[in-house]
Amino acid sequence: MNPLGLHSHAVFSAAHSTAAEKRAPAEDNEGQTALHYASACEFAEIVELLLNSGADPSIKDMEGSLPEEVTESSAISSLLRQHTAPKG
Repeated sequence: MNPLGLHSHAVFSAAHSTAAEKRAPAEDNEGQTALHYASACEFAEIVELLLNSGADPSIKDMEGSLPEEVTESSAISSLLRQHTAPKG
């Protein structure tokens, strides 16, 4: 188990959710999504998988934190910024 109390299996399972689940992101009782957990646990490959599957890095948890704000990894922060940068 990781420091946040979430098994990496749960994050992996969330990354492989159905299309319907991707449209309505699953959140825990604190408003955190799988992207928040993967970012906080510094699971870069899972973060990338979630982002490439359509996870929204602009969703804030109940404390108002974005996934980018719960990680100490500059590589993950960079990935998240790439997916929030305006396209055009």
